[in-house]
Amino acid sequence: MTEQPQRLFGLDLVRAVAILLVLLAHGVLFPGNPLGWLPVPALRLSWISGVIGVELFYCLSGFLIGSLLVRIAANGIGWRSAWVFLLRRWMRTLPLYYLILGALVLVPALDRAPRPEVWRYALLVQNALTPMPESNWFGTSWSLVIEEWSYLAALALVALAARFTRRPVLFAGLALCCAGLVLRLLALRVGGDWDTTVRKMLLTRMDAIAPGIVLAWFWADRRQAVLDWARASLPATVPLLAISVWILSRQELLPTDYGRVLALPVLAAAMCMVLPVVIGLPAPPVIGPLVRWTARTSYALYLVHWSAMWVALAMVPPPWQYAVYVSASVSAAIVLSLAVEMPIMRLRPRQVRAEGVIVA
Repeated sequence: MTEQPQRLFGLDLVRAVAILLVLLAHGVLFPGNPLGWLPVPALRLSWISGVIGVELFYCLSGFLIGSLLVRIAANGIGWRSAWVFLLRRWMRTLPLYYLILGALVLVPALDRAPRPEVWRYALLVQNALTPMPESNWFGTSWSLVIEEWSYLAALALVALAARFTRRPVLFAGLALCCAGLVLRLLALRVGGDWDTTVRKMLLTRMDAIAPGIVLAWFWADRRQAVLDWARASLPATVPLLAISVWILSRQELLPTDYGRVLALPVLAAAMCMVLPVVIGLPAPPVIGPLVRWTARTSYALYLVHWSAMWVALAMVPPPWQYAVYVSASVSAAIVLSLAVEMPIMRLRPRQVRAEGVIVA
């Protein structure tokens, strides 16, 4: 019997909100952006929207990957299941990434920033042990580096932990959470900058998808209990979200900004507390299809909107820049999603459980 993967509207909604928050954050650079009427302190909230959007992506990605790792671990992790897991992740993300990278190299107008060594981007190490290049060329790629290597780290930890514990996925998630927090604190002690060295570097963000992995482990066997707990804790979760966002959005930069370092995992934990409540939301008849389309093209949108922003800023008169930014981002994302992303996704090998059930 084959189980066809189902798209849950609640997860699509989270993904759609995440990409819209990122687009909003970068769109504030344009004179004609919709938030241009806000006072300067309020405009800072548009910057924090980018932080929230990326963390939402990490939370969702960790939950989906963690759910898959739970199923794989239940049947014993072998070389084949590990390879299929990684191959499916790579086929989902890397073809489109390398296509955009090649376009940026061949068409310099897509990113006017000085181009650093491309080999670092080709190996996905541009912000692995050191911050992103100073020019911030292909600036959105920092988050993909963290996510790709986090997949590998999570799988390795689960395989290792399976040798001595019956809860390898939980162990892997908690271990990554602790490692990320410790490394961020150490980075500040040696003089790291919060945004470039702490928030956007692989070495200090190994726990990026870890809270979602921990949630996935509890969700797998204790679904109703987790849902009841999440609903009951909403009155505390909302203030927790607000406080962490306020700390992260402070304008002053402290030499040792431990508040922001601690606010990142608090923000991720609060998002994971809300996610179980959102999962089961029904799809509204009117906006449901639009949300699903936005979710399906969110990865392509994330990769191409940076170039659309540069092109609009450099080549379009100010009154039309924002409109071109949005329309170019959406048009390119549709084409890339239909012509590249979806056909490759259909070629991915199946991740099959021992009893023959296909999982996502």
